[in-house]
Amino acid sequence: MLGRLGMWRHVVVALSVAACAIAALLGFLGGRGERFDAKQITVSPFDGDSGDGVEIREIVDQDFGNAQRHGYERIIPLDFGVPTDIRASSPDANADIGVEYVSDGLRIRLGDPETEFTGQHRYFLQYVLPEAELTTGRLDLDIIGTDEDFETARFEVVITGFVLSDTVCSVGDTSSPHVSRSKGEIADQPRTASTAARRARG
Repeated sequence: MLGRLGMWRHVVVALSVAACAIAALLGFLGGRGERFDAKQITVSPFDGDSGDGVEIREIVDQDFGNAQRHGYERIIPLDFGVPTDIRASSPDANADIGVEYVSDGLRIRLGDPETEFTGQHRYFLQYVLPEAELTTGRLDLDIIGTDEDFETARFEVVITGFVLSDTVCSVGDTSSPHVSRSKGEIADQPRTASTAARRARG
């Protein structure tokens, strides 16, 4: 009798360990980590007064996991001027816009300080970089920062409305030989909305 009880204890312990392992794998124990499931960035010319601006449109699928978060956050360097015409929306979360200057540029926060979310949510963010220096004949952008805290599972860049030559897309820390910049010479052909989009996947 004692032998059988001991055997069942081992079976119960083994089942408990297996259940805990499965639960941890599914994110029920220890918390599910935050990450970006997907990002798509579209870059197009902006017909402003200077003719030097570009419009950026971001579609971001962010998974907050089990963490309580207010919303999507983006820091934009001011190399090409202070972002203007900022717009945002979300089909399943609050997308109120808040901005503040920080040491690295302009921080854009989407969400309500009084509301928190968990799990996956989609955000649309659109803004203009007014001084992208297109009149120099070059399109030279840092599309994604190298100091992102969370994994990005899928990243796509769509460049449309330009006719480019000598296009380069490189990845890595800006202090390394493999700089994280997307460069292209703008050809003399007119920029039109019908120009075929060039896609760079990362």
